[in-house]
Amino acid sequence: MGYKKVCFGCKTCFNRYYDSGSGLAYPCPTCSKPMAMLSHTFRPPVKTDNKAWA
Repeated sequence: MGYKKVCFGCKTCFNRYYDSGSGLAYPCPTCSKPMAMLSHTFRPPVKTDNKAWA
């Protein structure tokens, strides 16, 4: 089962497989900020919806 890596800085989301050896911080390929690992059921809001991303 996969997980979603979410960057709250540039509001991007990537589907990835779980990697137990790398911890919960992943660098964002766009802005290099750490990404959060969330459940595969997470539905990211539209990039322009600032209220939902907050």
